[in-house]
Amino acid sequence: MLETILVGVIGTGGILGIGFALLRRAIDKKFDKAMARREEKEQERLEYSKVNREIQASVGRVLFWVNKHLTSDYKLNGEYKDAWSALQAAEKKLDELDANVLAKRGR
Repeated sequence: MLETILVGVIGTGGILGIGFALLRRAIDKKFDKAMARREEKEQERLEYSKVNREIQASVGRVLFWVNKHLTSDYKLNGEYKDAWSALQAAEKKLDELDANVLAKRGR
C-alpha cells in the first residue's frame, strides 16, 4: 500500500516536473527572443543617433559658410562645397539606414 502511494506521488511529481521544465524552457525562449529584439532596437537607435549627429554637424557647417558669405565679402570656396558634400553623404546614410530597417521589419 505504501509503495503504491509513493509511486503515485513520485510519478505525479515526475509528470509535473516535466511540465514545469517544458514551461520554463518555453518562457526562456520567449525571453531570449525579446532580449534579442531589444538589443537590435538599441543598436538601431544608436545608428540613427550617430547619423543624425552627422547631419546636424553638416548642416551647421553649411550654414556657417552661407552666413559668412552673406555677412561679409567672403567668396564661397571648396570648404563650402566640402560641407555640402558631407551633408549629402550624411543624408544618404540616413536613407540607407531607413531602407535597411524597413527591410529587416519586412515592410
